[in-house]
Amino acid sequence: MNETPSRLQTARLQTADDRRTQTLRVLWGIVAIIGGLAILGSLLALLLTFLVPALRADAFGVVIASSSIVGLLLSSGLVWAGVSGWSGVVSPRIYSHWAWLIFLLLAGVLIIVAVWIPAEHQLSPWFAPFHAGLIIFPALAILSLVVLMTGQPMILTWRQSFLAITGGISTVILALPVELIGFLISGVVVIVLAFFFPGGEAEVNRITAFVEPYLNMPMSTMEISPGTQIPLDMEEYMSILSSPVVLGILALTLGVVTPVIEELGKALVIGVMGYWSRPSPLQGFIWGVAAGIGFAIIEGVSNGAMGLGDTLGWLSGVGTRGMATAMHALTTGLVGLGWGLFYHRKRWALPLAYSAAVIFHGLWNFNIIATLGSTSLSIDAPSIGTFVTFMTIGVQGVLVLLAPLSLLGIPLLLRKRKNSTG
Repeated sequence: MNETPSRLQTARLQTADDRRTQTLRVLWGIVAIIGGLAILGSLLALLLTFLVPALRADAFGVVIASSSIVGLLLSSGLVWAGVSGWSGVVSPRIYSHWAWLIFLLLAGVLIIVAVWIPAEHQLSPWFAPFHAGLIIFPALAILSLVVLMTGQPMILTWRQSFLAITGGISTVILALPVELIGFLISGVVVIVLAFFFPGGEAEVNRITAFVEPYLNMPMSTMEISPGTQIPLDMEEYMSILSSPVVLGILALTLGVVTPVIEELGKALVIGVMGYWSRPSPLQGFIWGVAAGIGFAIIEGVSNGAMGLGDTLGWLSGVGTRGMATAMHALTTGLVGLGWGLFYHRKRWALPLAYSAAVIFHGLWNFNIIATLGSTSLSIDAPSIGTFVTFMTIGVQGVLVLLAPLSLLGIPLLLRKRKNSTG
């Protein structure tokens, strides 16, 4: 009498497993197709940087070429992940005692070679491998070292890493238009508030008068150089940049809007991946770190290009991107940790982890804006400005140290907790 229900239950479970396996195969097939299309798009973008004259000697061309290199590497990985997942092949692990050191050595080699390349050649698409490499290798070194701290060889596989990194990079596409809307709303709010303060209307008019000529310029003459219609006056630019109105807009946008949007989007892929595999808190953290690494790489390729054409300026730019990469890895790792706890019946942990990530990210950005504002304050009130400058630099130093220490410490704590409870 008891055999029939047992057999029916077993048959139902087997049917459910078969359906789940078939669904996963379809999803992996879609991943492979997306990867293939991304390869074609990346190749086309890379080709355009060499064919379009305006991109062959411009920092924007280097950014496109570098992004294309990132796209080619990642989309090739997606094709492999999709095909191997569809075939049911077990994914190799990401766990090495020396990978982080190898990545740092490769970055060092790129620096040595790049220093010998004339600065004017940095604006050529041929320089893109150096620019992309000095963003990618330190980021992968961070990821390798964090995984090593877990002490668990199967905590992150190559397939999982490709999915997580892709999810982090995709956030940039989703976040940019939303952040632009947030920037416009922040501008309206700050400008309206400025009219309620003494001298606020005059300050808004001063900024408007400065921006108006650029709005009326033809696109062909938008580049700021001695040959354009508007001369470069660095003192005037700094005066505008350090305006309370401009600083208020930047603080509201970068200190509030940007962290809220980016931290919401970067770890969404962890929620999707977790639906299928129910990660542990430690695994959720590692997946989040990988997603943050992906976001930081694509952001670093663009933001780190500001110094191109000046070797020292470029190296300084990519150097600071290494610190920002650690920050993004930590904040997304925290949200990933929240997802891991969420899938283990601790629902409250996800909003708490998200809030912690937003606060850390917002404080990081806000402190940078405050440092910029203290530069102007030092001119009008040297003693106060100097005090504020040292204070903001000190806070930033603490944040810069806290990011890598937390990246290494959290896996160790989670590992210790698991060992003590298991």
